[in-house]
Amino acid sequence: MDFKFICILFILFFVYSFIGWCMEVVVTLYTTKKLVNRGFLVGPICPIYGFGGTLMALTLSRYSDDPFVVFGMAILICTVLEYFTSYIMEKMFKARWWDYSDHKFNLNGRVCLENIIAFGVLALAMIYFIYPILSNFFDSFNEKLIYIISAILFVVGLSDLILSYTTISGFKKIVTSNVKQDNTEEITKRVRKALQSKTGFIGHLYKRLVSSYATWQASESLIVSIPKRVIEAATKVSNAAIDTVNKTTKAINENVNKTGEAINRNIKKVNKEITKSLNNRKKK
Repeated sequence: MDFKFICILFILFFVYSFIGWCMEVVVTLYTTKKLVNRGFLVGPICPIYGFGGTLMALTLSRYSDDPFVVFGMAILICTVLEYFTSYIMEKMFKARWWDYSDHKFNLNGRVCLENIIAFGVLALAMIYFIYPILSNFFDSFNEKLIYIISAILFVVGLSDLILSYTTISGFKKIVTSNVKQDNTEEITKRVRKALQSKTGFIGHLYKRLVSSYATWQASESLIVSIPKRVIEAATKVSNAAIDTVNKTTKAINENVNKTGEAINRNIKKVNKEITKSLNNRKKK
């Protein structure tokens, strides 16, 4: 295992963390109609996805010939990782970033059956598609560029970790009610408020970031309304299509009826002529 490969794995850690963050935000947006920073860190990453993805890439790639083994081992890895991450973070901060107590077949609200099955499916996608593509992509970079990207990500990630940890640790009481619930939204609000009150470089940087996204709430409303607008537009198009089909069908039926009536009249006329001709022959 050379140093370049280690750096590529480090970069993939951040890629998986970002993908996981995006998935969490989209799922939360769909279920709660709110944009929430789903993660411990201030930045747009969920490290648990980075650890899980990197760990599976290292351990499960050798079993890629048997997808059932990959699926089963992925479920085991994700279950252990998610359970103990939840346990450790709750012990450290007296809060939970996820809670599955209202899901069937859950274990202390930390893991649940439907999630670990979903993670197993994601692991299959990662081992057979995502990891090979990303690995080959970054492997095509020259070593110097890989080292530079890794160094930048290391500095940014470490800074975010220190900032997030010190900010959250400074809360005297994060949870306002029962610890056994998802406190992510409450934590996010408190972190945002704490960072806004900071002075110096950190406070200035955060305020600049916030001001750069001044339309966040408007964007949130827009994103939340997109599914509704799409459904309304699709309904209008569907109704218009149904009306067109009905009108076309009606017109076709009318034309068919008219054509049928004309054919029947012609047939009767021909039969009448034939009958008349036969009668004339008999008389002769």
